[in-house]
Amino acid sequence: MIELLVVIAIIGILSSTILVSLQGARGKARDARRQFDIRQVSTALELDYSDDEAYSVYTPNEWQDAKIPKDTGVYLDEIPKDPLGSSYFWLNNSGGATQCGTQNFCVYANLESGEVFAGSERGTRKLEAAPTQCPCW
Repeated sequence: MIELLVVIAIIGILSSTILVSLQGARGKARDARRQFDIRQVSTALELDYSDDEAYSVYTPNEWQDAKIPKDTGVYLDEIPKDPLGSSYFWLNNSGGATQCGTQNFCVYANLESGEVFAGSERGTRKLEAAPTQCPCW
């Protein structure tokens, strides 16, 4: 009976160790997905720009359910969501304090590593903090 309890305890310790190590792998996988999504959105926005020499204009509220381009969704019918279910962040390019307009954009995601992955007319890259105006960096 004591041997059985010892075996069960050892199995419990090993399984908890494995679960803890898998959490890191899951976080890295979610971060990889976020980076892929931001690259996909940036590519769709560049294709949109090639049509009219202007990016579609979105407010942060419109961005929640956006498509690219804004009127047809030819390049991206639905903006992907963060793996945890929320929307990616968009700086308002309809004018105002962000200095974003029809000639630039900034979309970004918070990574679980604490960094930010952003996409703009300049491409994509990791940043130390969330951007507040265009260009993203």
